[in-house]
Amino acid sequence: MTYIESTKAKINRGYTAVPGDGKEKAIHSNEARQERDVNDGTTSTWRATLNTINYMEGSGFVALPYAVARGGLAGALGFILVPIIFTYTAHIMVDCLYEGGRYTEKKRVRSSYEEIATAVWPPAGYMLNTLFVFSFFDHLTSYNLVSSSLLAGLQTPGVDISQRYWSIIIGAVVLPTLFIKTFRSIAWLSLLATAALLLALLTVIVYDFHNYKSWDFNSLLFWDLQGFLLAINISAFSNGIHASVISFEKSMLHKSQFSLALAISYTSTCIIKTAFAVLGFLAFKANTSEVVILNIPQGTMRTVVTITTVVSTMSGYPLVVQLLISIIEKRKIGEFLSARLSPLAFFVISRVAIVVITTLAAICIPHFALWTSLGGSVVSYALSLFFPAALHLGLRLDQGLPTWQLLADWFCVVFAMAGSVLGVYSAVKAIVLQAF
Repeated sequence: MTYIESTKAKINRGYTAVPGDGKEKAIHSNEARQERDVNDGTTSTWRATLNTINYMEGSGFVALPYAVARGGLAGALGFILVPIIFTYTAHIMVDCLYEGGRYTEKKRVRSSYEEIATAVWPPAGYMLNTLFVFSFFDHLTSYNLVSSSLLAGLQTPGVDISQRYWSIIIGAVVLPTLFIKTFRSIAWLSLLATAALLLALLTVIVYDFHNYKSWDFNSLLFWDLQGFLLAINISAFSNGIHASVISFEKSMLHKSQFSLALAISYTSTCIIKTAFAVLGFLAFKANTSEVVILNIPQGTMRTVVTITTVVSTMSGYPLVVQLLISIIEKRKIGEFLSARLSPLAFFVISRVAIVVITTLAAICIPHFALWTSLGGSVVSYALSLFFPAALHLGLRLDQGLPTWQLLADWFCVVFAMAGSVLGVYSAVKAIVLQAF
């Protein structure tokens, strides 16, 4: 099950399908797990919004100006188009959790992305689980990558540490924060991350405005297909929250306000990211780095932006790890380890293993923007576009969909398939050119 559970799950808690589910199921949790799910319906709307924004911020935002440098005006417009589409697919995905229509009260009959997929086509559930694991490891690796590259690029007297060693240090620093168990507690880290990110963004924007005389809006007016695909991939990576959106919705105390929280999250991040991307490009143009902060000259401003960005990025670790652990617990390897380890041992070992794996991945992958582009084309298109629309069609087509929604769903399916193929080609080609 891909739905977020607490580190120790429920005790003998069953689930019985409601009429219309097709068949009745009784699902009982592992007897070794002895605590109720402390995340169910305990998070206020503002905390859920902060968690969503924090997950959406991630680390991809520092590559956005580079995406504009490669994709031009079309790439910048993609930062507006992608969030609009992703807001729609997130909404229909949550809608698939419920049954009931116009004249009857809606009832929640599914509790996870996997259950939605299984209801349409059983093998799709296993495919989603694999994509989820890759997606979360992808995000955690990118967090380490951007933090280590920023710290390695910071010139401090008497300190000469390579990016690889910074990756190891970052892994050690974030490890203690991974023992936070609930979304309510993580929300305070999300608040810290959001505040730190806003400070970093404002500092970069102030620097951009300080150099406004060098701005040339005509420099945006170019077309490069490969650059455009790279920009769309990066935008998809930095806006995809569908691996965790059901978890956020279930954690909310007032689920009727989910659409509001989703709209606030996407609207605010869309405005911030688009402005940041365009201004960052105008300041540095063709010289824009994969991590735009590296373009700022050494000095106090560079130091402040680096530290605040690293704090923001590292504060996002616990949220993603919480989501990843929830999947591992429900897979065979998680059940195998849970049966042989004490709850405390599993709790500790699983988190240490995640840190070690993502740290090693960050050490082996030097190019941040290309990594986010590849992750966007492989994972984000599937989780955020293809599956939500395809599963919505599978569940709702025979119930009758409005023409506009039918067209919107098919658009998402076709766009995801075409974008994924072209995106993978573009990202792999860029990686090969960088390597050789």
